[in-house]
Amino acid sequence: MTMKEREPGTWKPENEGDKIAGTYIGKDENVGDFSSTVYHLNTAEGLMSVWGSAALNPKMMGLKEGEKIEIEYVGTVPSKKGADTKLFKVYTDDGKDEEEQKVEEVKPEVPGN
Repeated sequence: MTMKEREPGTWKPENEGDKIAGTYIGKDENVGDFSSTVYHLNTAEGLMSVWGSAALNPKMMGLKEGEKIEIEYVGTVPSKKGADTKLFKVYTDDGKDEEEQKVEEVKPEVPGN
């Protein structure tokens, strides 16, 4: 048997609406020349890393290992320094399947109210 080191791929969003979804498995802090944060997800495609940023890091705070999340790239805005800042939305799974959510949204009216 030949053993191969497992290394995660890196998610690089390019177009508005690009998404990555998976189970959050942790993060590494103070990585590289700029002391960045790198987040790790277990996705359907395997292990993936997502580089943090000033716009993404606050949205990732408080995540717990094992949580199912989705990160969506929503575009850029100019920064004060002249470079574009990438913007993201982060979604977490509330633990309910879609059918349960639909049932909650459609509540029957009670006569007399």
